[in-house]
Amino acid sequence: MNLQQTPISLQPDPADVRLARALAELDRERRAVGKIRRSLLPASLPEIPGFEMSPYYRSSKHASGDYYDVVPLIEDQWGFVMADVAGHGTRRRSS
Repeated sequence: MNLQQTPISLQPDPADVRLARALAELDRERRAVGKIRRSLLPASLPEIPGFEMSPYYRSSKHASGDYYDVVPLIEDQWGFVMADVAGHGTRRRSS
């Protein structure tokens, strides 16, 4: 019986290491974007007579730049703001 031995490397494949690093960086960026996004959204909405608001915000698992707010204008007038930040990455969204 002739048995051949094949050496097995215990070193991780460089491509796997690069992929793991890239995925970790994407996850860090996603968490950073989520933190920035949550800090921009209003904690509560104002009571406006004759108007009922019930906001629902569900972000994707990916970085998202959606934004909304209700801001007082003059006298009894209110502004409703909805926006989407265009661009890529946290650097674009936070600058």
